[in-house]
Amino acid sequence: MESGKTELAELIACPSCYLLLRRAAPEPGEVARCPRCRGTLARGRRRSIDRSLALATGALICLVVALCCPLLHLASEGRSNSSTIVDGAIALAGEGSPALAILVFGASVAVPLLRLSGLIALLVPLRLGHRPAFLPATYRRLEGLAPWAMLEVYLLGLLVAFVKLGDVADVAAGTALYAFVAFIFLATATQASLDPHLVFGTREEPS
Repeated sequence: MESGKTELAELIACPSCYLLLRRAAPEPGEVARCPRCRGTLARGRRRSIDRSLALATGALICLVVALCCPLLHLASEGRSNSSTIVDGAIALAGEGSPALAILVFGASVAVPLLRLSGLIALLVPLRLGHRPAFLPATYRRLEGLAPWAMLEVYLLGLLVAFVKLGDVADVAAGTALYAFVAFIFLATATQASLDPHLVFGTREEPS
């Protein structure tokens, strides 16, 4: 039974034609392609651990700044107000929508923080030359949280609100908005630079 689970774990489906193939582990600079549709299965990335750890750390710093600093500054009829990302969830809870408040807080705060901090916790032992047995399972769980952190959609909503509010008040972007944009770019770059084969132990990173 254990060998059957191991064999299944070594199989992947082509994202384009869904052909089942054995998991490829290309060397740095190489690309593994599907033999049927020639779609990209995996890329061998150079200095993946160092680059991913640096990007993830930068993304976490930007996220903390985005959560602590004002997101928007509003001024209308002599009154001004500033709001943060967390204020949106608090306002929803105060207006009688606790379920929506929890969803917004989870998608914009809790899940991104958990994914980034968990990813850094996985990369640090790899950087130190250790691979604990829990790494593959933890990595899969972190990747399973990805659909709950659609931050690009959240950013698009912020930009729409920015434009709409401009018709009724003077709106200025706060520090958090710039930090949030930087966080999205760094988080995306982290995912692009990380070689999952190093986490699963199917390939060793060249020294």
